[in-house]
Amino acid sequence: LAGYNLRFLDTAEAMLLAALIVSYSLYTIDPAVVERVNGRPLYVTIPFVIGGILRYLQLLFVEQRTGAPTELALFDPWLRATVLG
Repeated sequence: LAGYNLRFLDTAEAMLLAALIVSYSLYTIDPAVVERVNGRPLYVTIPFVIGGILRYLQLLFVEQRTGAPTELALFDPWLRATVLG
């Protein structure tokens, strides 16, 4: 663990989350995926994914609420709303 520090981990996390958003966005507009879901517009879920990620980061960094991500998703009203969306 000597090769890691908090700044590096925060930067790596931000990069991975950006890649996640781009990957998910590309997935929702992929013609094969759209055909598989009978033409339903999956791209409308992109704002919910981005909102959920941003809320999770807010809980971690601003409110410093750590713990199991599942518990955060179940008990935080904003995260629950994004999951339902």
